Amino acid sequence: MRLFPVIISYILLLGMTLITVQAAIYTLSPAEVWEGSTTTFSLRVNNYLQTPAITDIQVLANGFTITQIQDYKAWQENAAGSIAHWSSGSINDEVEVARFDYTAKAPSGIIGQTIQNIDVTGNDGTTTLRVTVKEDLTGPLFLLTLPFDGSYFREGILNQQVSAEVEDPETGVEQASFSYRFCSSNSSTTVALIQNATEVLLWENRVDLSAFKQGDELCFTFRAKNHAGKETRLEGKAGFDNTPPTVLLYVPANGSVISEKTKFTYSCIDNIAQELTYTFSVDNNDLFGGSINNRENLTVDMSAANMTEGL
Repeated sequence: MRLFPVIISYILLLGMTLITVQAAIYTLSPAEVWEGSTTTFSLRVNNYLQTPAITDIQVLANGFTITQIQDYKAWQENAAGSIAHWSSGSINDEVEVARFDYTAKAPSGIIGQTIQNIDVTGNDGTTTLRVTVKEDLTGPLFLLTLPFDGSYFREGILNQQVSAEVEDPETGVEQASFSYRFCSSNSSTTVALIQNATEVLLWENRVDLSAFKQGDELCFTFRAKNHAGKETRLEGKAGFDNTPPTVLLYVPANGSVISEKTKFTYSCIDNIAQELTYTFSVDNNDLFGGSINNRENLTVDMSAANMTEGL
């Protein structure tokens, strides 16, 4: 009988520790924006108990244009095109939240909505985040304008103010303008309206209306465009009036002597306006005022107790 040697192998498992390198957690807000809008984004990095330390972060915001990058003392910053880059810093494994801000303009011409990939690259690899860009379906909204349709100017004004209050809640107003002409002519003049530094809804400028006389008619167009490229137009006509109202005093008669309490009856007549405002003054002191309809007779009681005798 032939004997064969048997070899028994023993595998000894020693206490082995498997070390896995985990990636940091990246989040970005906001997660949705309007087309054409300029938004500040916050990238948050969670590197708590992760390895290694994060020393370089690059954001590739596909479709966006980086307009500003936040400066941090411990990092070197650089931004160009769609890239925001922070380098030469450190986010160690005891850091749960590190924040990096950048401002970017969203793409325009969106139909419905689109999802843009935001690629964040650190020492631990690349993470793809997503931002939804929504279409802005409407143009800006005019709240108040000067002039408005049916309004009047005085004739011959060289430096007439024109203005518009405009809002666009979705993407904001990018630019506004005012065009005007004689209604009898096709040749128009256009001026850009300038956004007021403190009243951000107000856009204004001044125009030369010195060529317009009483009886002329001015045709005008306000235009406003938002950051999504949507435009709104507002058209109207304005007239010119250089004839002041006439005030007629019926009682008391001119030159008469009044008692301590006297009734005054008067009316205001204008060639155009149907409603006028008035102020009643004695001894150059304004006593009261209000509104009155064109050609309406108004009677008021007035006390003369504090008036100077003999005036």
